[in-house]
Formats: sequence, C-alpha cells, structure tokens
Amino acid sequence: MTFQVVSGIFLSFLSGMSLGLLGGGGSMLMVPILYYVLQFSTSQSTSISLLIVGATSLVGAIAALRKNEVAVRQALVFVVPSLFGIFLMRRFILPAVPEQWGVHWGHTVTKSAFIMALFSAALLYVGIRMLKSPKDSAKETIDSESVSLTGSSSRFKTMVSGFGVGSFTGIIGAGGGFLIVPALTLFLKLPFRIAIGTSLFIISINSAVGVASDISHIDFANWNLILFVLASSLLGIISGMSLSKKIPTSKLKTIFAFLIVLLGITIFSKEFL
Repeated sequence: MTFQVVSGIFLSFLSGMSLGLLGGGGSMLMVPILYYVLQFSTSQSTSISLLIVGATSLVGAIAALRKNEVAVRQALVFVVPSLFGIFLMRRFILPAVPEQWGVHWGHTVTKSAFIMALFSAALLYVGIRMLKSPKDSAKETIDSESVSLTGSSSRFKTMVSGFGVGSFTGIIGAGGGFLIVPALTLFLKLPFRIAIGTSLFIISINSAVGVASDISHIDFANWNLILFVLASSLLGIISGMSLSKKIPTSKLKTIFAFLIVLLGITIFSKEFL
C-alpha cells in the first residue's frame, strides 16, 4: 500500500472513533478523507461516505440498543422527515444544480466548491457552538423509555429539525450526527449518552436511504479500498465506544470541537485561498 492509502485508512479509524465517542463527526472526517487523501471525486466521496458511516453507525447502534441507550420511539419521529429531506436532496435538488456557476471574483464557482464551502461553514458553526455549550452533568439516566415527546409543539419542532438535518445530510453526504445530537438534546431533552446512541440509530437509517438513492455514484472498481476503509472505521467505533466510558464527556467535546474548527478552516483555505 502507498503512504496515501495507509494514511486514509488510519484517518478512517479516527472517523469511526469519533462516532463511537460522540455519536457524530464521522462524516465530517470521512468526506475529506475520501476526497483529499484517497482522491475520490466529490460525488463518489459523498456516496461512499454514506455507505461507510451508515454501516459503522449501525454497528454502534446495535451496541447501544443492547445497553438500552437508544430512544427508539423518539428517533422514529425525527427520522421520518429526515429521510424525506435526504431523498429530496439526493434525487431531485443536487442533480438539478449545474456543475459550474460561472466566474465570480476571479474564481470559477463549481458545484463541488459549493458543497465543500457549505461543509466548511457547517464545521466552523458546529465547532464554535460546541466550544460555547455548557458542560454536561456528571450523572445521566440511560432509561430511554422515561423520555417522551410532550405536546404537539415538541413533536413539530422535532419533525422540522429532522427535515433540516436530513436535507443537510443529503447535500454533503454526511451522516449528520454533529447536528442530530444537539437537536436531540435541545428538542427532546435526551441525556447526552442516550442522544449518542439515538444519533447512531438515526444515522444508520439516513445513510442507508442516501446510499440507495444514488448507488450509481459509488466506484465499484475500488471495492478493495472501500472495504479496508470500512474495516478501519468499524474498528474505530468499537474503540471509541469503549473509550467513551473512561474519558469525561466535557473533555472529549472540547477536543473534538477544536479539531472540527481546524478542519473547517483547512478545507476553506484549500478551496478558496
């Protein structure tokens, strides 16, 4: 294997670990890994990212379900409009976006550049919000059935949030966990650990729909490489879920927030400076 491939596989391990530790962030790392390190095209990177992150999240969700750390009923209220958002974007909106938008300020604006710019902006926004968010309480119940949707207003906010996250997932090919976890804690008041397990459950469903809607963009000629990346990501999530029991969540969130802010700045600089 070349150094480039080995680097991509190692970084995939870190992508899976982030999913295991925080229930999100896998795609924020996976898309740049596939695009910049392993040299897949933009469309291939987003599609393969959905495949790898979805399979990795499924493994994590099964483990969380065994520990009763997934709020299944609440997740279904969130995931239905989320699936609609993904399908709408991947099947109709993105294909309709032209590949080039002309020249502005001396730069040729392309569809790929728009996706990466949106990706960079999301990384910066979420990273800064994570740095500003208050620390989580030390004690959290893991009885997911004790958390319920209360009132039509709460259900409506959850459905709107689900549609927004799903639409973003469809655009950038990201599982959306870095948006799902805050949405679950904000609108459903889920404890952070349950939000992580529920996020993995939702990501696995969202990603499956995303892959099904644009399976033609996956480069089947590179299945050996894709399987290596997937295996590394799976090992990462297993390691991450194990470590999450030992490392304080507040420290993990701070480190992760700094990393995604740095990644957002790096992507923006590479594309536009």
